[in-house]
Amino acid sequence: MTEAELLQWGRLAGRRGLPLQRIELLLAQLSMLIAKTMGGAKNVRVDDFMLKEPEVLPDNVTHIDIARKAFGFNPRRKKA
Repeated sequence: MTEAELLQWGRLAGRRGLPLQRIELLLAQLSMLIAKTMGGAKNVRVDDFMLKEPEVLPDNVTHIDIARKAFGFNPRRKKA
């Protein structure tokens, strides 16, 4: 990629967003439209359907710990 092409991509991203960002926005708008027309969503915004950035977890917490807590996973030990 040449420097001129990089600058053109930068200008395009500033004006219209990058292609993946536009696809995400269009899918969010479509999802919102479907949710509203199906009658289940009353006070929703496009932001509710946009993908969220993954949150950074502290070093002592893992995604498995969060899933266990969310689903109430509490395994029982086998009796010997």
